[in-house]
Amino acid sequence: METDWGRLGHAYGPADGIPGLLRAMAAEDAGVREEAMEELVSSLCHQGDVYDASAPAVPHLARLALDGPGHRLELLRLLGSIADGSGKPAERAAARRAVAEALPALLHFAHDPDAEIRDAMVLLVASLGRRYALPLLPLLRARLDTEPDTGVRAHVVTALALLEAGDGDWRHGLLTDPEPRIRLAAAEDLLRTAGLPLPTGPVDVCAAAYAADPHPRETGYWPHPYRPFTDRLLEDDPEAALRALTRGVPLAHDIVERWRDREADVLPWALDECGGQAWELYRLARLACALADGFRSPVRPPALAALTGIGLLPRFAVAPLREVAGSARRTAHDLFVTGGPHPDDVLRSAVRALPASATVLD
Repeated sequence: METDWGRLGHAYGPADGIPGLLRAMAAEDAGVREEAMEELVSSLCHQGDVYDASAPAVPHLARLALDGPGHRLELLRLLGSIADGSGKPAERAAARRAVAEALPALLHFAHDPDAEIRDAMVLLVASLGRRYALPLLPLLRARLDTEPDTGVRAHVVTALALLEAGDGDWRHGLLTDPEPRIRLAAAEDLLRTAGLPLPTGPVDVCAAAYAADPHPRETGYWPHPYRPFTDRLLEDDPEAALRALTRGVPLAHDIVERWRDREADVLPWALDECGGQAWELYRLARLACALADGFRSPVRPPALAALTGIGLLPRFAVAPLREVAGSARRTAHDLFVTGGPHPDDVLRSAVRALPASATVLD
């Protein structure tokens, strides 16, 4: 049956322009396809929302992914976004059902030579949720054993953990995998389902694995109920967050944003995280100014080490340190204005030397 696109809607109104965009996706000109792809994404799954035009577009998108001249990766990702879309319940259900019906013809892409295509298929399966993805769990388990790309294999771990029912004991066997991203994926999901206080074993595995292979956490990549391990630490357990911080996860400023009484605990690592940019110095100064009395002894050694590395205290920092020691609530702006001829150097020295200021000025 012919789709009456004019009666359907997308993010910007009537969907009568969708057929033209779909035709443009069949063009040989990559620039034409790129522009059409951007409009399709924005119209059919705008900021994660789906509409009544999204489900009817799915068969056309799947056919383009199969036989079109290009943009297969982007099309598969769009199908995954539509499957996991938000919006009105009926439109969400129709969109997910449409993707589930289109998926069988796409399954051979799970074995594609391109790792990004295989990865997009893993996310597409996960985005369908348990109801539709349950028959595909054997496919994911097979990929876990045979997938040669570490990043894709780590995503298979996450997808299986999100879709499988039960206690997921198989994840424990991956905590000693030689690849850090595999260990992290397994431990991350153990933390997602763990009670409080969070167990130290998975916390330590996450921290060590992340420190061995730092990379941005994929906050918006996975469907519910995925939670990056950093989000779980910061939302639920300050002691576990501090434990991860001491093991190499850069959470110092996140911790003090979440718990306002932890400035002294995180300052040594906040110093390490500071790269010297103006915004980093401002952030560090705000943290230092929030320190309570009695903080100095736990952070004095790393602060002195930082001063030694800078080598600027004798020339620039004495006056600002006297002022900061007398009033711990001075702002970064104040230090920039009153710091003398070299404000960047003064601020860097002042905020890093603050924990040692009482000793230096005695």
